[in-house]
Amino acid sequence: MTRSRTQIIDSFILLSGKKPFASITVKDITKEAQINRATFYNHFLDKYDLLEQVVSEALRSNLGCNSHPDIKQHLSTEDTLRELFISLIRFEKTLDSYSDGFEESEMIDLVIHSHLIDILSSHLALHKPGIDSSVHLKLARMLTHALLGMTRDYCESSQAESPGDYIDSVLPALINGLDSL
Repeated sequence: MTRSRTQIIDSFILLSGKKPFASITVKDITKEAQINRATFYNHFLDKYDLLEQVVSEALRSNLGCNSHPDIKQHLSTEDTLRELFISLIRFEKTLDSYSDGFEESEMIDLVIHSHLIDILSSHLALHKPGIDSSVHLKLARMLTHALLGMTRDYCESSQAESPGDYIDSVLPALINGLDSL
């Protein structure tokens, strides 16, 4: 990552902690980063593109996509879902500084949704090669919705149990169906 890009991202994160996203302008970011507007636009289309890339990088980092991808490939589907859920819970705790409004929340949800579908679709293609790719995509979408729903439920609940205990109690049904309970 270039120094200018890092300055822009760091300045954006700093500003996000001080005021709502809707109030942040490219001028605010460039002033904080001590760069000119052309430098900003060399790296990002606009502040929405910046938000999307910052969230995407933070999510990928929390999901462990940037490190040891070969280790992740060897995880079972159950372990992969468990890891993704725990990572999503950890990521949710970092979201407050980015999402003060509906527009930002929508963009963040789209980024999360897209990454989860990609990760799960790739995992299924690797671990279930005999299934048609269109079915992989449908299953990845279904599992994405399940994970996101469970993440929201966990975050909105009393959180009396750990994320691991929460997901472990429902994973057998998610993997093997309700009849397995």
